[in-house]
Amino acid sequence: MRRRGLRLPNGPRGLFAVEEEMKAAELRNKTTEELQSELQSLKENLFNQRFRSILGQLEDTTRIGKVRKDIARVQTVLRARASGLEGQGE
Repeated sequence: MRRRGLRLPNGPRGLFAVEEEMKAAELRNKTTEELQSELQSLKENLFNQRFRSILGQLEDTTRIGKVRKDIARVQTVLRARASGLEGQGE
């Protein structure tokens, strides 16, 4: 039984870890190479999510939008670095 505001551990995604969206501050602390790797990983994840959606196997349809926003965050940080608006990270 679901209650308002609570998520039971045996729900549709109960066995899977819920990923939090990335924070821009966390992204700025990463190196350019790490960001490019993260971007590639997110693009592969988006492809897989869309594929699962077409097959009807996707349980959390909002995940596609979250991944797209994460991709946009990474691209924003990379573009800011390329234009010289931000440092290269540590």
